[in-house]
Amino acid sequence: MGLLFFFPAYGFIKKILYSLAGIIALLFFNMLRMMIVIAIIYSGGRNFNFVAHTLIGRLFFFVFIILLYWYVLTQPTLLKVRENVENVR
Repeated sequence: MGLLFFFPAYGFIKKILYSLAGIIALLFFNMLRMMIVIAIIYSGGRNFNFVAHTLIGRLFFFVFIILLYWYVLTQPTLLKVRENVENVR
């Protein structure tokens, strides 16, 4: 969220809205991660605790956080840079 507030491409209202949407998305992804971990442990037993939590759960959460970061910060930056380059030509 700190990166978003120093991001120059959005206005203040859009930063607030994206922050709220990001918090909701984080909670949603974390709930999905916990449900996946619980389902794996339920079906595989306690022996799958390490695999479910450390490997699969973290990988799932990491992938979705990277996707969220891409759509909120990286993609708009690339569009802004492309727009600036086209205006220079």
